Amino acid sequence: MSYFNLIILGSGTCEPSLRRSPPGYLILTDNLKVLIDCGSGTIKRMLRFGVTYLNLDLILITHHHPDHISDLVPLIFASKYSEPPRRKDLTILSGKGFKEFFKNVQKLFEPWLYPDKFDINVKEMEEDLFQIKGFDIYSFPMAHIDTSIGFRIEDKNKRRIALSGDTDISDNLIKLAKDVDIFVVESSFPDGMKKEGHLTPLLVGEVAMKANVKKVVLTHINPIADNSSLLAGVEKFYSGDIMVAEDGMIFSL
Repeated sequence: MSYFNLIILGSGTCEPSLRRSPPGYLILTDNLKVLIDCGSGTIKRMLRFGVTYLNLDLILITHHHPDHISDLVPLIFASKYSEPPRRKDLTILSGKGFKEFFKNVQKLFEPWLYPDKFDINVKEMEEDLFQIKGFDIYSFPMAHIDTSIGFRIEDKNKRRIALSGDTDISDNLIKLAKDVDIFVVESSFPDGMKKEGHLTPLLVGEVAMKANVKKVVLTHINPIADNSSLLAGVEKFYSGDIMVAEDGMIFSL
């Protein structure tokens, strides 16, 4: 059976932290390299795991808030101008409205984000399925902003990883996480400090219990949440395996 690894490149938020970088995740298998979100510094951190702008197969963007996409511009810039330049086409999956957003970004930096040796294919998704190299990538709209989606990545052996991106609780979040092996889910704020569009540990526990997930990995940790007991809130509803993400963690299926 081929390897199937999840790497935490960034487990933090937009708030600067010496402990946590902005959001970024890698899915690595023997024939697929997928980047999910790319906050600032992501392309440097990818290098530690042998992944560059040249060999990424796919980029998934959960939504276009700056802390989730700020390294997309330097990644494409490097892909065009570094030696050697990228030559294989690049597909970006994101939510509705991302095509127009990306076109505006390209115009802003014209001509530097218009590749001449490869094509960039942007595909907008809502509740959809995208297939690549034997993997099924499902998307579900999330309760954050209009463009927000979460992703579930599944191989032919039914190994499943779900990544929520930023979200509030919703039925779609439970569908996204249903029966997955690893549920990478935001837990931005402590219980008692809930903000609209984000989760707290109690809500994560409720979703994980209803979705019957095998392992919960809490991420998108705001600095204020690092000083609280995140696990205790999740454990009030969910009795499975729980971990708080740290930059550089590797999970293998």
